[in-house]
Amino acid sequence: MRRSFLILAALSISAWSQQPAQQPQRPPQQSQQTAPALAQLPPVIKVEMPPTSAPNPWVHIADLLIPGIVGASLAFFGVSLTNRHNRKLNEKNRSFEVERKKYAGAGSHRS
Repeated sequence: MRRSFLILAALSISAWSQQPAQQPQRPPQQSQQTAPALAQLPPVIKVEMPPTSAPNPWVHIADLLIPGIVGASLAFFGVSLTNRHNRKLNEKNRSFEVERKKYAGAGSHRS
């Protein structure tokens, strides 16, 4: 953390010591004896966008529903994978408990 503050301080101090950027110089004003200023201006171009049609409400509903359906299906898939894993783990634990009780019961009768 101290290192990042040190780097920020060094960068800010070095930026203060630099000279400000030079502004581009304007060309000298033309006198009225030369060509008029209007001849040097570029032509004005008017850009018109094509008219847009009214938005379709079904497109907006689809935009909202599709990510929801995808998210819900991914959540369902994740839950099903977790349930499958837990089911297999429970079966292994049950079989281990049965085997342990069988061996524990067999060992207690041997005295």
